[in-house]
Amino acid sequence: MSTVREAISAEAILILNPDVRLHEESVPPLLRALQEPDVGIVAPQLRSACGRLERSLRREPTLPRALGLTRTRLALFSESVDSPAAYARPGTADWAQGAVLLMSRKCYEVLGGWDESYFLYSEETDLSLRARDAGLLTRYEPLSVATHIGGQSGRDQRTHAMQVINRVRLYRRRHGPVASWCYYGLILANQLTRIPRGQRESRAAAAALLTPARRPGELGCSDRRMPR
Repeated sequence: MSTVREAISAEAILILNPDVRLHEESVPPLLRALQEPDVGIVAPQLRSACGRLERSLRREPTLPRALGLTRTRLALFSESVDSPAAYARPGTADWAQGAVLLMSRKCYEVLGGWDESYFLYSEETDLSLRARDAGLLTRYEPLSVATHIGGQSGRDQRTHAMQVINRVRLYRRRHGPVASWCYYGLILANQLTRIPRGQRESRAAAAALLTPARRPGELGCSDRRMPR
């Protein structure tokens, strides 16, 4: 964040993961979209290393979407936006994968930048939802394309536990205690059901949810059962 603050003359801030390659002329469409009224963040179309479209648009986390019924592809139960039509034209989304994002200086200043307490995962969710709270939208622009190679930022049992813990703490920061404990229970149940199927990362995530001392220290939320 200090580097961003030093770039005081920049009207837009381009955020790139190390495993992303921008296609030629992919930045101008992002800049044009950022000039639209009430837009604070713009996300491009993402494609895998083999050229396949990545379903990178997401819906806000809710209790029904914590049930683990993503495969139904119903908006009520799925955070992932899977409709091909949604990726064929510009539009708005609750949030988008943070592999590539263009953020306006205004948006950055209003939000105070990223919430670095998340360390990994959910930071882009938090960013877009806080931007929406401030009246600034997340826009999807398919004329801009980037290849997301994937995997270079690392993924293992520890990072999966981070992802799950951060999902719960994001929800808790935006909702009251009753709804948050319900969300916690649903996320925990979802991870427990995966363990018999041999998913060792879910075992690590369940242990981190149940035992605060087993949470990655980078998250700084090992002092209570409900991560904050």
